[in-house]
Amino acid sequence: NTAAVYQNELSTYQLNSTTNNLGNTSVNYIDKNGIIQFISPNILNITGYAPEDIIGKDFLQLLGKDSSTMESRIENLKKNEYINKEYKLQKKNGEPIWLRFSTKATFDNGIFTGATGTIIDITTTKHIEIELQKSESLYSSILTASPDAITIVDTTGTIVFASHINHIIFGYDDDFDFRGHSFYKFIDPNAAEEIHNYAVKMFGGEKIGILEYKGLRKDGSTFDFEVNAQIIKDENGN
Repeated sequence: NTAAVYQNELSTYQLNSTTNNLGNTSVNYIDKNGIIQFISPNILNITGYAPEDIIGKDFLQLLGKDSSTMESRIENLKKNEYINKEYKLQKKNGEPIWLRFSTKATFDNGIFTGATGTIIDITTTKHIEIELQKSESLYSSILTASPDAITIVDTTGTIVFASHINHIIFGYDDDFDFRGHSFYKFIDPNAAEEIHNYAVKMFGGEKIGILEYKGLRKDGSTFDFEVNAQIIKDENGN
């Protein structure tokens, strides 16, 4: 018995020593009811709660969720065995925090007994993601509100974005999606070679002014329009 107790204490010490050095990641084990049975010490640095504040409790409820959140996770674990989900929660001091829970269920003869998993602080990453989404939304709103027809094509001439004005100018219904279509589909075929040559010059670094072409409407009629194009480069300047 003494040897068994010693071995258990040694294993616990080794586990705590390892899991205490995981930075923004904490290891945990929950029982079949979603109650924390073990959580690594570094959870204190992540949430402000020490293991003794958490063990024996519903961790999600402790950080601001209601009991139904854990109940839902347990049901999902029984069906899917592994789940990965992000939550916006609160630290002990009330500060908001984003945590990603990656959890794998454990079974004994087909009976759900609990789950092991990791809790990762993704707050910084999430804030960046949210700001990018805001920027993209603003960018899209500006393009959509422009009175000019704005179109973005990739290096093959395939359309990846087209503002709503394109539907009016080219005579297409609102539900028509320009994306995935070649830009040349909407240009007088006689001008295709000339446009291609200008594109090659632009990619070569040559500045091209305003160009005039004939557009091709859905009904086959043509119309004169001006094109003022710019190269869009990535963060590496390519």
